Amino acid sequence: MRAIPGGSKHLVFHSGETFTMLRGTVMWATRDVDPRIRGTRVERPARRPLT
Repeated sequence: MRAIPGGSKHLVFHSGETFTMLRGTVMWATRDVDPRIRGTRVERPARRPLT
């Protein structure tokens, strides 16, 4: 994520997709698993180096 003049943020996802959040953008996030239950951790792919 990087800041853009005017208060916006530019996000680049691991898949290569990009998303620009304006100052008034509302983003919701949820978990796919219950973190209180052992063994339900989702394995994430290795991070790619930023270029």
